[in-house]
Amino acid sequence: RNSQAGGKVTRYLSSASIPAAMSQLTRAMTALSFGLLAAQSSAEYRPDLVFHGACAAKSFLNGVRFANVGRTYYGAPYYKGTTSDGVDQYIYWDPDCAGGGDGAARWIVGAQAPDITRRNDLDGDGTCEYHARIDSTHKEFPPPNAFWTMRCGAPTSESML
Repeated sequence: RNSQAGGKVTRYLSSASIPAAMSQLTRAMTALSFGLLAAQSSAEYRPDLVFHGACAAKSFLNGVRFANVGRTYYGAPYYKGTTSDGVDQYIYWDPDCAGGGDGAARWIVGAQAPDITRRNDLDGDGTCEYHARIDSTHKEFPPPNAFWTMRCGAPTSESML
């Protein structure tokens, strides 16, 4: 049933038409949600990352602001920051940091810039040298507020970063 007041038409649904209307609304909401997720995951802009929670041996990383500077071969963003003493540091996703084909995909914090044309072992050292890492197959963004493994001397420790 329809009613008109003040130039506006209001449509009232009968009980028979409610399921169809709900189905349309659900499809519209689902499309909107997926559209927003796609827009977020494909956006070129990624917010800066600020590093906190490093162990004493890696405290030079605390407070470093990492800015998104591009994408690697697989489309993962990578970040560059500079410590207070002027040394560049990087955060990037590497599917196999040793390049042997049997490594775990992970986000890395390291001093070596990634070679964005390489498929794995992005720093080209043939080993997994880094300040900190977290294993992750999710390449769109480093996990925030997670436990990262840091190389702080012996033994290696985990820190919430």
